[in-house]
Amino acid sequence: AATPIEYISLSLSGNDELSGPTIHESGSAKAEDRHWERAYKIIKAFDQACRNHGILGALYPHTHWICDTPQSQQKILDGAEASTIGPAFCSHHWYANKNSLELDAAFELPMMQRLNYVVLTNGRFQGNGFPAVRFDLGEIDMAWMLAKIIEFGYKGPISSQGWGIGGDPFITSKAFVDTIQKLLERFREEPDLWPLR
Repeated sequence: AATPIEYISLSLSGNDELSGPTIHESGSAKAEDRHWERAYKIIKAFDQACRNHGILGALYPHTHWICDTPQSQQKILDGAEASTIGPAFCSHHWYANKNSLELDAAFELPMMQRLNYVVLTNGRFQGNGFPAVRFDLGEIDMAWMLAKIIEFGYKGPISSQGWGIGGDPFITSKAFVDTIQKLLERFREEPDLWPLR
């Protein structure tokens, strides 16, 4: 049956069982076969549900959980034999995990041909945490990140985190949209400032 929902993103949350002393010692780094098998079953069902309802779906990566790096996303999508859903990419979770492939290598993974959702959120390390902060306030060079997404050829939706980062979520979200538009304008009008030069 048809549904009014057009898009859905799924994260495989976990519990303390996959927690480690650091971000890169948690999640997929601690996963055992039984964790992977469970992830495959969940994502296989998610893939089938998206196919049955004509919904565009994405597997979203998140620090500390089994799906926390591009490599773990690829492993789960392969293990689930997913053919409908694709990966999501989040700059914040990619950057925070030292086990993540370098960005160019991540974009070369076969699953990235089905990349259908990008989240450009920044962050700042605090001890073992990497809490999200406003797009323009963190450690990640977001102009470079946006340029890498463009260079890869991604044309789908881009969002950011507007809640849980302090301040008013509306103002934060509007600032994100305004900043993206200004960056795209700068890339067009001032090619000498293209971050990948």
